[in-house]
Amino acid sequence: MRFLVSALIANGVAGNAGAAAAISPHFLQRELANDNGYGNYKAIASYSVKFQGCSFDSWLDEDGAFVIKRFVRARMCPASECRDLKTYGCKSDYADLIVPLEDFLNAQEEYLANQKATYCANILTECQAGYYATTYDDEDTCYAAEGGTTCTSSDIIDITEYYGCAEYEPEDDTYSVDSDGNAVVFYLGPRCSSSGGKITMGLFLDETCTVPSSSVTFSMLAGGSLPNAQTSLVRQDCMDCTEPTSDNNNNAGDDQDDADAAVEFCEYVYEVAAKCESLLTTDLGCSSSANGDDGGGGDDGGGGYCTDACDFLAMQSVKNSNGSYNVNLLKSGSPAAGAFCGIFGALLVCLIGYAYFLRSKGPVINLE
Repeated sequence: MRFLVSALIANGVAGNAGAAAAISPHFLQRELANDNGYGNYKAIASYSVKFQGCSFDSWLDEDGAFVIKRFVRARMCPASECRDLKTYGCKSDYADLIVPLEDFLNAQEEYLANQKATYCANILTECQAGYYATTYDDEDTCYAAEGGTTCTSSDIIDITEYYGCAEYEPEDDTYSVDSDGNAVVFYLGPRCSSSGGKITMGLFLDETCTVPSSSVTFSMLAGGSLPNAQTSLVRQDCMDCTEPTSDNNNNAGDDQDDADAAVEFCEYVYEVAAKCESLLTTDLGCSSSANGDDGGGGDDGGGGYCTDACDFLAMQSVKNSNGSYNVNLLKSGSPAAGAFCGIFGALLVCLIGYAYFLRSKGPVINLE
């Protein structure tokens, strides 16, 4: 059995009262499988995805080791109501989603790559067709002159290979041994900013990408800058879920020819996410599902599964940047406070029951 510890709580619930542990919801333990097949893609096509932040949780596995789980908080808003410049995106008829960070980054990468391919192909076609007054000898010259500078890449490394936190092996092994003669292994991976509003790339010293490398930088290892070390990996605007209808603007062949009207990015993010649909009035597919644990949540027709992230999201709203909980907000009678009490109440009941079970078995006497 896995016992979950919420976000490596540093200060505990009551300020300096010592370390405290909260039981995190079950959906952080389960493997969220793609292609559950229950999305209402026609409805999803009229929505947009708005990034709201990133966070992390950890639990103790069977061997007593911490397992880190990073995730993205996103909101699916009606496209007509989604606001690019507002963190919340929209205030009605929305679904809040929790998506594993690596899954979200990979899905978004494909979404943006498809858009970029279409954009660059259009510029190149216009150059070749003589649309512009100047004739260009090669693609790069055309791109640079006609606004397609993003169509050429000079990045020193493909960061998509490190979205899941992976070992980085520099060609120069100058820093592969520390001053004490111990081998040093470097890792690259995404990290959440202290506010949770940005996801950037970083250099780390552990395989979970939680211990930053302070004395050795990526530029020292590679001789160049790490892409997205300062700028966020995730778009802050509303990402439209509508599938393009024309061949000239179909996300470079994303999935225009399939039966639905939603882009694969939105389909995927909705399917794999843990959800809070308590304020959603449009059926995006979860509430009408009857697929059991594969998407419907059992006998409730999807209701439990469609709201199983609500308490957890309420708890995230009262976290400090270091993972501890804001006591003043917990005392305020907010929904987060209710969620907090519910989680700890359930834990207390379990502990009392287990203690009674042990007592009922009586003392163990060694007869040898």
